Amino acid sequence: MRAKILIVSILTILMAACNKDQFTTKPQLTFESFSTDIVPAPGQLEITLKYTDKEGDIQDTIYVERRSVNCNTDTLRAFYPLPSNVPEVKNAEGKIVISYSHAPDFTFPDIGEPTCGTAADTCIYRFALSDKAGNTSDTISSPPLIIIKR
Repeated sequence: MRAKILIVSILTILMAACNKDQFTTKPQLTFESFSTDIVPAPGQLEITLKYTDKEGDIQDTIYVERRSVNCNTDTLRAFYPLPSNVPEVKNAEGKIVISYSHAPDFTFPDIGEPTCGTAADTCIYRFALSDKAGNTSDTISSPPLIIIKR
């Protein structure tokens, strides 16, 4: 009888842990993909992220930082604008697509040149998302990406 109670208790705990709610007050952010692993010149880069937020009140911008792996320089620190029509709904989830251009193009922000004096730069992007209540997601990092000099 004790063994059955113990087994049922363990199974109940495991099922509760597996059904953990993915929506939290603090926004959650995960890296999904790059449109390419090597950005030629001219070229374009799209970064896709996934977010969840319990209250659905994410801010109008996302923090973006690009770090060069080759020479420890921060080549970009900016707040990238999010669409203004993101609905505020409970248990919100969606994708954020960030676009950069590596050519003279005024449609998207310029990705910038390699800063280490080389023909190519290996970079890692970092992101953080805040909501209107002041909660900020954990900072996430992307896999390495190569940007070719123009």
